Amino acid sequence: DIEEVGVGGQFLISDLTLDQLYREAFFAHPLFDYNGKFVPDDGGSIWERASRRVEELTRDYSSPLPIPVQNSLISLFRDRFGFESDELSLLQGLIFAGEKHDKQRRFRFG
Repeated sequence: DIEEVGVGGQFLISDLTLDQLYREAFFAHPLFDYNGKFVPDDGGSIWERASRRVEELTRDYSSPLPIPVQNSLISLFRDRFGFESDELSLLQGLIFAGEKHDKQRRFRFG
């Protein structure tokens, strides 16, 4: 495809790209709803579905980082990047994920 399009060419409209775009595997993902209709009780917003998926994937994970390093990372995201409480809770869930750190996972920033 590079030879066909050339350096600096437009790959978005190349035959290979367009063929891939129309395959179900390219678009299919369990977080997205493709039926085109709004259903109020369909499992929640994409944020809620993604949050549940993160919880599933990180449930048995234990961070290799020592607790002081984890706390420093959370402080960095709060102080330097302006993360809000709900965003920090998600970040904290990722950093502290796993039963080993269950107490820290429930802690909420105020």
